[in-house]
Amino acid sequence: MDRSATILSDAPDPLPFKLEDGSGVAVGEGMAAPAGYDPTVGADTQIADFSAFATAGQGYRLVVGERKSLPFAVGHDIYGKLRVDALSWYYPQRSGIEIKGDIAGEAYARPPGHVQGSPNQGDTKVTCLTGKVAAKLYGKDWICDYTLDVSGGWYDAGDQGKYVVNGGIAVAQLLGTFERGLVYGDGASPVLSDSLSRIPENGNGIP
Repeated sequence: MDRSATILSDAPDPLPFKLEDGSGVAVGEGMAAPAGYDPTVGADTQIADFSAFATAGQGYRLVVGERKSLPFAVGHDIYGKLRVDALSWYYPQRSGIEIKGDIAGEAYARPPGHVQGSPNQGDTKVTCLTGKVAAKLYGKDWICDYTLDVSGGWYDAGDQGKYVVNGGIAVAQLLGTFERGLVYGDGASPVLSDSLSRIPENGNGIP
């Protein structure tokens, strides 16, 4: 498995580096390789390759001269927490329900939005956008004789807007994740469990 780090440096010669564990003890060392200008960071770089180090653990730091990296983990499942965090983000983005702080974190706790009551009438009977606003946006008024129940779903961002295309993409991403786990995970993929994300429904038997 490749384990490497990018060092910002315009030094023409290879730089020595050390790998320290959480207690500051050097557990590996090597020489970085000049890699030239990296346009993604706008600076000259060197690459420190420590792939030979294979002891799993937390709190490792790469040391180059007087500079130390932020602590990082070495292991085969270092993205496991990221996967849970990414899936769990669907919960605080939900529309129409209370978001609980003990699940999403107190910073994201809030009462339900877009329910029946002032200042809006909720999302159960939504009609076309009509009148002057529609005419200004689209060049003509829209007329329709129906309403739609568009309650639930996820907010697109911080503006509490919900969009058919973006909601469809979200559904496709979740179904695609489940399908990959089902087809390629030999029945043992964590995505098939009912506890991979932080949601109120954990433990209900449904992924």
